[in-house]
Amino acid sequence: MTNQPWNSGQPQGQPGWQQSQPQSPGPPQPGWQQHPVQPQGFSGPGGQPPQGGSKLPLVIGAIILVVAIVAVAAFFLTRPGDEPTASGTPTTSATASSPDESTGPTDEPNGGDIREFTFDDAPQDVNGWKAQPVLEGMKGTYYLRDGVASGGRAQIGVRPFSTSLELAASEFTDPHESSDGRVICGESELTGKACYVDTADFGVLSASTADGDVVTLEDIQAIADAIASAHP
Repeated sequence: MTNQPWNSGQPQGQPGWQQSQPQSPGPPQPGWQQHPVQPQGFSGPGGQPPQGGSKLPLVIGAIILVVAIVAVAAFFLTRPGDEPTASGTPTTSATASSPDESTGPTDEPNGGDIREFTFDDAPQDVNGWKAQPVLEGMKGTYYLRDGVASGGRAQIGVRPFSTSLELAASEFTDPHESSDGRVICGESELTGKACYVDTADFGVLSASTADGDVVTLEDIQAIADAIASAHP
């Protein structure tokens, strides 16, 4: 018998066992699969991020604005103050002015029908006392004697006195009358030397001085009597 080599059924030159085939080249794969990281925030349909904000808040805000405008317009159109009033109803100003139209008696001399006493109404020269115009905004006039500087205390002022002749003269301790009772003169602690003149055009006028040592009561009375004679 010819000696034959042992045939294992494998091709010659191959080992009796088959070596495993090497894996395809590339980086080694981990034993677990990592999930892909999702972007932060809300996702839209299909897991995609939203393309734009919701328009619902804008719609709600527009509705609220329209409702507010309608409410304000309704308030101004329906408030009671806008209701028309009857044309014949007297207004507050007309009612308030009605007492001024009254012709009844008043507490003022001459029923209130008097005018202002001015420089032009005064006798211009009385025994050397000459009338002087007053500054703008002041009432009445005043007298200066020859040789006395303007603005000195030795002067006699004439100005309106808003009371009756009897009440004005009641302050005198020893009053005396002249010009048929229309002039009352005297002295008091309050006014010093003074005279009061009752006139039809100017009411009661007061003639007085600030310097009773230089100006006498007779000087004041002479001016008061001259005014009473010029304006009966």
